[in-house]
Amino acid sequence: MGVLAFAIQASGETPELQTDTQASLNACISVAPPEDADMDSVDWKPFIGCIFQQTAAQMDTQLPIKIDDTTTLVAVSATGPQFNYTYVADMLVGDLAPGSAASIERATRQTVCQSPDMVATMKRGGSYFYRWLDRSGAVIHTALVASC
Repeated sequence: MGVLAFAIQASGETPELQTDTQASLNACISVAPPEDADMDSVDWKPFIGCIFQQTAAQMDTQLPIKIDDTTTLVAVSATGPQFNYTYVADMLVGDLAPGSAASIERATRQTVCQSPDMVATMKRGGSYFYRWLDRSGAVIHTALVASC
């Protein structure tokens, strides 16, 4: 398996997980920042963390989900204003070609930075953490995207 499966996964061409945005907003309204809060204000972090917690809980009930022939999204979670994704690839870390990890991270960062919603969230203090594991549980690569 090469970088192709990871690039496809990172490109967003994956099965859609269903989430109820309005339910998440309703659950988090009590920690919403004041309407006049600056975009980069720390006031946003509790709200982002709450939205991420609500969204992760909704998504988690639908996992695991196959992304492609070799990659499965197995877990999502939130750590404050950081949303975490964990994928398992049906391969061993030693099977990955040299330089593939950098390509995986580049493709992931490009996808995140092309999403207006994700970019706006990062500008307000949110971030996205990706972890890829091989079938034995060994870490293939991790990437934190906190800005573009």
